[in-house]
Amino acid sequence: DAIIQADHEGRIIYWNTAAEKIFGYPVQEALGQPLHGLLLPARFRAAADKGFAHFEQTGTGPAVGKTTELIALRKDGTEFLVELSISAMQKDKTWHAIGIVRDITERKAAEMALLRTNRALKTLSEGNMALVRATSEQDLLNELTRILVQTGGYSFVQISYAEHDAAKTITPMAFSAVAGMQMPPRSLTSADSAEGQLPISSAIR
Repeated sequence: DAIIQADHEGRIIYWNTAAEKIFGYPVQEALGQPLHGLLLPARFRAAADKGFAHFEQTGTGPAVGKTTELIALRKDGTEFLVELSISAMQKDKTWHAIGIVRDITERKAAEMALLRTNRALKTLSEGNMALVRATSEQDLLNELTRILVQTGGYSFVQISYAEHDAAKTITPMAFSAVAGMQMPPRSLTSADSAEGQLPISSAIR
């Protein structure tokens, strides 16, 4: 874990080896630098500086004594997720902040992968149940689009049939979407024409 200490002016006065590895700054470059200016993306600095001004006076703040997750900035400009624990320490009648920082990029990626897997399995299970319960083909199609939106997490699902007529018509059969999205009114075709350049048209061809 990175261990970083900032003085009452918000400048870095301690920077351990792990901080060097995580953020990319050798200790000589980090010491004396403004903490927020060095390690936070620009869009978060104003709010962080405001919070530190309160901390400077009281030694308290919404993040003090707690563990929080936030976006940090490496020397090369890349943003990444960290877990931050902040403690307050009074020295020479001024408040200093000590932060323990952990890079949680890999952990978050693993959590997201597990979430996607579980969601896919639940979607598949509900799809199988819909197949068992369906009383007609149309009922099945309607239920599958609903499941893919509500359980699968997709914002827009449409099931269409590719017809074998001369116009190569694509006939919409069922549609579901998150609130606010409407079914496209346009007619679809898989013909290699100006009207047939949508992804679904190319896929069918």
